[in-house]
Amino acid sequence: MKKRKTIQELINDYELSSCYKLYNFLLRSKCIRYVFEDNFRELLNHINNYEKETTSKQKRFKDRSLSRIKSRNYLKKFIKYFHNYAAITYSLEQHYDKFLLSFSSCTNTRREFEKIYCNPLRLFIFAVRNNITHHTVPPVSISVSHKRVETKRGKILFFSKGKFNIDRLAILSDFWKTQPFSGNRSDSKFLKNDEKRRILHSYISREYKGLSIDLKKVIKEHYKTFSNHIDNINKKLIKIDQAGYCKTENLYKKIVKRQSKL
Repeated sequence: MKKRKTIQELINDYELSSCYKLYNFLLRSKCIRYVFEDNFRELLNHINNYEKETTSKQKRFKDRSLSRIKSRNYLKKFIKYFHNYAAITYSLEQHYDKFLLSFSSCTNTRREFEKIYCNPLRLFIFAVRNNITHHTVPPVSISVSHKRVETKRGKILFFSKGKFNIDRLAILSDFWKTQPFSGNRSDSKFLKNDEKRRILHSYISREYKGLSIDLKKVIKEHYKTFSNHIDNINKKLIKIDQAGYCKTENLYKKIVKRQSKL
Protein backbone atom coordinates (compact mmCIF):
# COMPACT_ATOMS: atom_id res chain seq x y z
CA MET A 1 0.00 0.00 0.00
CA LYS A 2 1.32 3.38 -1.03
CA LYS A 3 2.15 5.60 1.93
CA ARG A 4 0.11 8.79 2.07
CA LYS A 5 2.28 11.92 1.89
CA THR A 6 2.24 14.44 4.70
CA ILE A 7 1.27 18.07 4.09
CA GLN A 8 4.92 19.10 4.35
CA GLU A 9 5.92 16.53 1.74
CA LEU A 10 3.19 17.83 -0.58
CA ILE A 11 4.41 21.40 -0.01
CA ASN A 12 7.98 20.33 -0.83
CA ASP A 13 6.79 18.66 -4.04
CA TYR A 14 4.82 21.80 -4.91
CA GLU A 15 7.79 24.13 -4.38
CA LEU A 16 10.09 21.85 -6.39
CA SER A 17 7.66 21.47 -9.29
CA SER A 18 8.66 22.82 -12.70
CA CYS A 19 5.92 25.48 -12.75
CA TYR A 20 5.98 26.52 -9.08
CA LYS A 21 7.09 30.11 -9.79
CA LEU A 22 4.58 30.53 -12.62
CA TYR A 23 1.67 29.09 -10.65
CA ASN A 24 2.57 31.13 -7.58
CA PHE A 25 2.82 34.23 -9.76
CA LEU A 26 -0.64 33.65 -11.26
CA LEU A 27 -2.10 33.08 -7.79
CA ARG A 28 -0.78 36.48 -6.66
CA SER A 29 -1.99 37.99 -9.93
CA LYS A 30 -5.56 37.02 -9.06
CA CYS A 31 -5.45 39.25 -5.95
CA ILE A 32 -4.23 42.28 -7.92
CA ARG A 33 -6.71 41.48 -10.68
CA TYR A 34 -9.55 41.47 -8.15
CA VAL A 35 -8.58 44.99 -6.98
CA PHE A 36 -8.34 46.11 -10.62
CA GLU A 37 -11.85 44.82 -11.35
CA ASP A 38 -13.26 46.24 -8.11
CA ASN A 39 -11.78 49.69 -8.79
CA PHE A 40 -13.28 49.60 -12.28
CA ARG A 41 -16.72 48.81 -10.85
CA GLU A 42 -16.44 51.64 -8.30
CA LEU A 43 -15.47 54.16 -10.98
CA LEU A 44 -18.17 53.02 -13.37
CA ASN A 45 -20.83 53.01 -10.64
CA HIS A 46 -19.90 56.57 -9.69
CA ILE A 47 -20.34 57.73 -13.28
CA ASN A 48 -23.59 55.77 -13.66
CA ASN A 49 -24.99 57.22 -10.44
CA TYR A 50 -24.26 60.76 -11.56
CA GLU A 51 -25.91 60.15 -14.92
CA LYS A 52 -28.87 58.49 -13.25
CA GLU A 53 -29.29 61.33 -10.77
CA THR A 54 -29.24 63.81 -13.63
CA THR A 55 -31.76 62.04 -15.82
CA SER A 56 -33.93 59.86 -13.54
CA LYS A 57 -36.65 62.46 -13.11
CA GLN A 58 -37.97 63.65 -16.43
CA LYS A 59 -38.09 67.35 -15.75
CA ARG A 60 -38.90 70.13 -18.16
CA PHE A 61 -35.64 71.38 -19.62
CA LYS A 62 -35.14 74.46 -21.79
CA ASP A 63 -31.39 74.43 -22.55
CA ARG A 64 -29.50 72.06 -24.82
CA SER A 65 -26.79 71.06 -22.36
CA LEU A 66 -25.90 71.01 -18.69
CA SER A 67 -23.03 73.02 -17.24
CA ARG A 68 -19.83 71.52 -15.83
CA ILE A 69 -20.17 69.43 -12.68
CA LYS A 70 -20.67 71.77 -9.75
CA SER A 71 -20.88 69.26 -6.94
CA ARG A 72 -17.52 69.16 -5.15
CA ASN A 73 -18.29 65.81 -3.61
CA TYR A 74 -18.92 64.23 -6.99
CA LEU A 75 -15.75 65.73 -8.41
CA LYS A 76 -13.63 64.61 -5.46
CA LYS A 77 -15.02 61.10 -5.67
CA PHE A 78 -14.41 61.02 -9.40
CA ILE A 79 -10.76 61.96 -8.80
CA LYS A 80 -10.43 59.29 -6.10
CA TYR A 81 -12.01 56.48 -8.13
CA PHE A 82 -10.16 57.42 -11.31
CA HIS A 83 -6.81 57.58 -9.51
CA ASN A 84 -7.49 54.20 -7.90
CA TYR A 85 -8.28 52.67 -11.28
CA ALA A 86 -5.21 54.15 -13.01
CA ALA A 87 -2.94 53.18 -10.08
CA ILE A 88 -4.02 49.53 -9.98
CA THR A 89 -3.72 49.32 -13.77
CA TYR A 90 -0.11 50.44 -13.49
CA SER A 91 0.51 48.02 -10.58
CA LEU A 92 -0.86 45.11 -12.59
CA GLU A 93 1.33 46.07 -15.55
CA GLN A 94 4.43 46.22 -13.36
CA HIS A 95 3.54 42.91 -11.72
CA TYR A 96 3.59 41.18 -15.12
CA ASP A 97 6.49 43.18 -16.49
CA LYS A 98 8.86 42.20 -13.65
CA PHE A 99 7.89 38.53 -13.80
CA LEU A 100 8.30 38.30 -17.58
CA LEU A 101 11.66 40.08 -17.36
CA SER A 102 12.98 37.48 -14.92
CA PHE A 103 12.26 34.50 -17.19
CA SER A 104 14.34 34.04 -20.33
CA SER A 105 11.86 31.46 -21.66
CA CYS A 106 9.15 34.16 -21.67
CA THR A 107 10.88 36.50 -24.16
CA ASN A 108 8.19 36.16 -26.83
CA THR A 109 5.41 36.46 -24.25
CA ARG A 110 7.07 39.58 -22.86
CA ARG A 111 7.07 41.17 -26.33
CA GLU A 112 3.39 40.26 -26.64
CA PHE A 113 2.65 41.84 -23.27
CA GLU A 114 4.50 45.07 -24.10
CA LYS A 115 2.14 45.76 -26.99
CA ILE A 116 -0.30 47.20 -24.44
CA TYR A 117 2.10 50.08 -23.71
CA CYS A 118 1.20 51.83 -26.98
CA ASN A 119 -2.51 51.05 -26.86
CA PRO A 120 -4.39 54.38 -27.28
CA LEU A 121 -6.95 53.45 -24.61
CA ARG A 122 -4.15 52.91 -22.09
CA LEU A 123 -2.47 56.17 -23.09
CA PHE A 124 -5.79 57.97 -22.68
CA ILE A 125 -6.31 56.68 -19.12
CA PHE A 126 -2.88 57.90 -18.08
CA ALA A 127 -3.27 61.18 -19.93
CA VAL A 128 -6.31 61.94 -17.74
CA ARG A 129 -4.41 60.78 -14.66
CA ASN A 130 -1.48 62.99 -15.68
CA ASN A 131 -3.77 66.00 -16.11
CA ILE A 132 -5.25 65.53 -12.65
CA THR A 133 -1.90 64.95 -10.93
CA HIS A 134 0.25 67.65 -12.52
CA HIS A 135 -2.09 70.25 -13.93
CA THR A 136 -5.74 70.42 -12.95
CA VAL A 137 -8.92 68.38 -13.15
CA PRO A 138 -9.96 68.41 -16.82
CA PRO A 139 -13.43 69.87 -17.41
CA VAL A 140 -15.96 67.11 -16.77
CA SER A 141 -19.62 67.55 -17.66
CA ILE A 142 -22.90 65.83 -18.43
CA SER A 143 -24.31 66.18 -21.92
CA VAL A 144 -27.98 65.35 -22.23
CA SER A 145 -29.98 63.87 -25.07
CA HIS A 146 -33.53 65.17 -25.35
CA LYS A 147 -36.91 64.08 -26.57
CA ARG A 148 -40.11 66.00 -27.11
CA VAL A 149 -43.29 64.41 -25.76
CA GLU A 150 -46.76 65.30 -26.98
CA THR A 151 -49.12 66.33 -24.16
CA LYS A 152 -52.44 68.13 -23.96
CA ARG A 153 -50.46 71.31 -23.47
CA GLY A 154 -48.34 70.69 -26.56
CA LYS A 155 -44.78 69.40 -26.95
CA ILE A 156 -42.65 69.28 -23.78
CA LEU A 157 -38.89 68.74 -23.76
CA PHE A 158 -37.60 66.01 -21.42
CA PHE A 159 -34.23 64.60 -20.43
CA SER A 160 -33.75 61.23 -22.06
CA LYS A 161 -30.14 60.28 -21.37
CA GLY A 162 -27.10 61.82 -19.71
CA LYS A 163 -23.53 61.22 -20.92
CA PHE A 164 -20.46 61.73 -18.75
CA ASN A 165 -17.95 63.72 -20.83
CA ILE A 166 -14.43 65.04 -20.49
CA ASP A 167 -13.07 67.99 -22.42
CA ARG A 168 -11.31 66.83 -25.59
CA LEU A 169 -8.91 69.77 -25.78
CA ALA A 170 -7.77 69.23 -22.19
CA ILE A 171 -6.56 65.75 -23.09
CA LEU A 172 -5.01 66.88 -26.38
CA SER A 173 -3.09 69.75 -24.76
CA ASP A 174 0.69 69.45 -24.51
CA PHE A 175 1.09 71.21 -21.16
CA TRP A 176 3.10 68.26 -19.77
CA LYS A 177 5.98 69.09 -22.15
CA THR A 178 6.98 71.84 -19.74
CA GLN A 179 6.46 69.75 -16.61
CA PRO A 180 9.57 68.52 -14.72
CA PHE A 181 9.74 64.71 -14.78
CA SER A 182 12.25 62.63 -12.90
CA GLY A 183 13.69 59.66 -14.77
CA ASN A 184 11.91 57.03 -12.70
CA ARG A 185 8.49 58.68 -12.77
CA SER A 186 5.87 56.59 -14.49
CA ASP A 187 4.50 59.69 -16.26
CA SER A 188 7.58 59.99 -18.45
CA LYS A 189 6.93 56.44 -19.70
CA PHE A 190 3.27 57.21 -20.34
CA LEU A 191 3.31 60.47 -22.20
CA LYS A 192 6.72 62.05 -22.65
CA ASN A 193 7.48 59.91 -25.66
CA ASP A 194 6.47 61.75 -28.87
CA GLU A 195 5.36 58.53 -30.59
CA LYS A 196 2.96 57.68 -27.76
CA ARG A 197 1.59 61.22 -27.78
CA ARG A 198 1.04 60.93 -31.54
CA ILE A 199 -0.85 57.63 -31.07
CA LEU A 200 -3.04 59.19 -28.37
CA HIS A 201 -3.81 62.31 -30.43
CA SER A 202 -4.57 60.23 -33.53
CA TYR A 203 -6.99 58.04 -31.55
CA ILE A 204 -8.88 60.98 -30.02
CA SER A 205 -9.04 62.86 -33.32
CA ARG A 206 -10.34 59.79 -35.11
CA GLU A 207 -12.89 58.67 -32.50
CA TYR A 208 -14.16 62.01 -31.18
CA LYS A 209 -14.96 64.78 -33.63
CA GLY A 210 -16.70 67.15 -31.20
CA LEU A 211 -15.45 69.06 -28.16
CA SER A 212 -15.93 66.26 -25.67
CA ILE A 213 -15.08 62.59 -25.12
CA ASP A 214 -17.47 60.00 -23.73
CA LEU A 215 -15.45 59.13 -20.62
CA LYS A 216 -17.53 56.12 -19.61
CA LYS A 217 -17.15 54.60 -23.08
CA VAL A 218 -13.35 54.93 -23.01
CA ILE A 219 -13.07 53.48 -19.49
CA LYS A 220 -15.25 50.49 -20.41
CA GLU A 221 -13.28 49.87 -23.59
CA HIS A 222 -9.97 50.15 -21.73
CA TYR A 223 -11.12 47.71 -19.05
CA LYS A 224 -12.25 45.18 -21.65
CA THR A 225 -9.09 45.54 -23.75
CA PHE A 226 -6.72 45.30 -20.78
CA SER A 227 -8.57 42.34 -19.23
CA ASN A 228 -8.50 40.44 -22.53
CA HIS A 229 -4.80 41.23 -22.93
CA ILE A 230 -3.96 39.84 -19.47
CA ASP A 231 -6.06 36.71 -20.13
CA ASN A 232 -4.20 36.17 -23.40
CA ILE A 233 -0.81 36.51 -21.66
CA ASN A 234 -1.87 34.04 -18.96
CA LYS A 235 -2.81 31.48 -21.61
CA LYS A 236 0.54 31.91 -23.36
CA LEU A 237 2.43 31.49 -20.08
CA ILE A 238 0.56 28.30 -19.21
CA LYS A 239 1.06 26.95 -22.72
CA ILE A 240 4.87 27.07 -22.31
CA ASP A 241 4.62 24.03 -19.99
CA GLN A 242 1.00 22.89 -19.93
CA ALA A 243 1.73 19.50 -18.36
CA GLY A 244 3.96 20.98 -15.64
CA TYR A 245 1.40 23.68 -14.87
CA CYS A 246 -1.44 21.14 -14.47
CA LYS A 247 0.73 18.98 -12.19
CA THR A 248 1.60 22.00 -10.02
CA GLU A 249 -2.06 23.04 -9.87
CA ASN A 250 -3.11 19.58 -8.70
CA LEU A 251 -0.45 19.62 -5.98
CA TYR A 252 -1.68 23.01 -4.79
CA LYS A 253 -5.29 21.77 -4.68
CA LYS A 254 -4.25 18.74 -2.65
CA ILE A 255 -2.46 20.96 -0.11
CA VAL A 256 -5.48 23.28 0.23
CA LYS A 257 -7.86 20.32 0.55
CA ARG A 258 -5.67 18.65 3.20
CA GLN A 259 -5.26 21.87 5.17
CA SER A 260 -9.01 22.48 5.18
CA LYS A 261 -9.49 19.21 7.09
CA LEU A 262 -7.11 20.15 9.91
